[in-house]
Amino acid sequence: MRDAWRSNPNDVMVLVALGWAEASSGNTEAGKKRLREALRLSPRDPQQYNIHTCLCAASFVDGDYADGVEWGLLGKRLLPTYAPILHYLALNYAGLGDLGRAGVEIDGLRRIAP
Repeated sequence: MRDAWRSNPNDVMVLVALGWAEASSGNTEAGKKRLREALRLSPRDPQQYNIHTCLCAASFVDGDYADGVEWGLLGKRLLPTYAPILHYLALNYAGLGDLGRAGVEIDGLRRIAP
């Protein structure tokens, strides 16, 4: 994946894939950097909700739950029925100790993905 990125560092799809791979394998700092770069390069990308989901998940892994909620709410605003965003948003709310809001997201998740 890094070879693809080196070949074309401005390819948004490659940046998102590499960012997610890095973030989900524990290198959240590098992953978040790539994901934010993808947002910068393509500010009107119709798949932006997916990038927000990846950033929400990476923030959860970092324990930066407030940041995770911010990214999650951005993604939810774009696609409120996207199950992964509700999942990671609930995790970040729980990390903040806001179990009420976490429960609201889980209820929404159950409605769309029983």
